[in-house]
Amino acid sequence: KLGAGGTCEVYQGQQLSLDRTVAVKVFEQEGAADADLFARFNQEAHVLARFSCPQIVQILAAGSV
Repeated sequence: KLGAGGTCEVYQGQQLSLDRTVAVKVFEQEGAADADLFARFNQEAHVLARFSCPQIVQILAAGSV
């Protein structure tokens, strides 16, 4: 675990298919009240995926389980 905020936790992981270290940001949705937060989490992923800059973490995938 690298860190945590109000709605998410960030973990260090290993992407086995490409043999590289990655950060995984996890949002725990606990009910209908969190639907707005989940929408903002996904919006953040879509916005950040458009950037290519050394100071911004690259988004490789987003989704839900």
